[in-house]
Amino acid sequence: MEVDKLKENISITVDETTDNCGHNVANILFSYENQTKLVKTYFLEIINHSIISQIVINTIFFYNILYDHIIFFITNNASYIS
Repeated sequence: MEVDKLKENISITVDETTDNCGHNVANILFSYENQTKLVKTYFLEIINHSIISQIVINTIFFYNILYDHIIFFITNNASYIS
């Protein structure tokens, strides 16, 4: 029951960055009840809108989050997202 409640009140963040060796990294973070937890890290050869979309869809699917519970999707307007 608590897991279902969590899925209704969660914020998913995809944070793209580079590690100290210059590799592309995408971190998936869940925020809920004033807490933020790192749930997955992807090391990527390239980052573009297609890769980020796949990461978001895979995360939603893996954690069984219903599309009806997604209220909005916000990007940082990076040039590769468009």
